[in-house]
Amino acid sequence: MNLRKRRWSSNLSSPGYPSSPGEGIALDGERDPQSFSSVVAKRLIRQELGKELTVQRISPTSSPTAWRVEFPDNIVVLVTLSSVPDFVAAAQLEPKPAKQTRFYTYSCTPDGQLLLKERAPP
Repeated sequence: MNLRKRRWSSNLSSPGYPSSPGEGIALDGERDPQSFSSVVAKRLIRQELGKELTVQRISPTSSPTAWRVEFPDNIVVLVTLSSVPDFVAAAQLEPKPAKQTRFYTYSCTPDGQLLLKERAPP
């Protein structure tokens, strides 16, 4: 998938992880890596903690392809986009101890919905 030419929404309609209200914003992974990272981090939080949390802050790291996504209660997720378009990686860094990294492949449905599917580590 060529992210520069393909527009999609951040609806995470994946089995067991239904969409959340407010996740229908259109975004482009390469042009808007912050929004893409936000979507991936929210998915990780739903998967790890079973919670729907609102992103409070997104900031770049020292790597140009990694983003620090902060949530309430001092929850921090690191999202790495260095392997786009093959997969993305995310891990909950805080609170300590840090959690295991999860990897996701992603695709886009014909109607523009983003689908994330957990995959094995590379």
